[in-house]
Amino acid sequence: MKTARLRFDAERHEYHVGKSRLPTVTEIIRGDTEAPRFWTPESRSRGHDLHRLWLEIDLCGFHASDEVSVYQGYCRAYIAYLRYAKPKWTELEQPRANVRKEFAGTRDRVGVIGGHVTIADLKSGGADQTHGIQLAGYDLLDSLGGVHRRRTNVYLHRDGTFRVIHQTNDEDYSQFLRKLAEFKERGKQNASTENRIARD
Repeated sequence: MKTARLRFDAERHEYHVGKSRLPTVTEIIRGDTEAPRFWTPESRSRGHDLHRLWLEIDLCGFHASDEVSVYQGYCRAYIAYLRYAKPKWTELEQPRANVRKEFAGTRDRVGVIGGHVTIADLKSGGADQTHGIQLAGYDLLDSLGGVHRRRTNVYLHRDGTFRVIHQTNDEDYSQFLRKLAEFKERGKQNASTENRIARD
């Protein structure tokens, strides 16, 4: 029996398996709430540009240019982090899906740091209480036989500094699964409402 393959639409940031679009880790955590005030079009554009530059640093090294100069501090912060943590990345910006639980996402980095298999999420903004839950969702995208990987947020700042927070609360996993169940239930209710309106 063949397993349907994940298809990722980078432009629309959508994940599809077969004919189904899978919700993302971020969508599940947000639920039906409004986006935080710092999730502005400008911040999304900055995040997209920075993730591309950080990926280029991992793949090609750091090369100063006019394009980089706008975000040079953030790039230098990432380089400083790499020198500090000395990670051995095994996965860079790789779309993943948990087909059984029906959700998807892209983990920024997976690798070995200090002997620990680690999922690292790179941020250009400040810390938020949902970041641990987000990383738990990323960890659940695939299974290691129930073994949780180290979850690390790396906050990279415009002044070239960085801050590392290791997320250690195992309740993050149950919170994510609860949010996933709530997300699916809302989807069923919305579909039922739309069908009822169509019949009327």
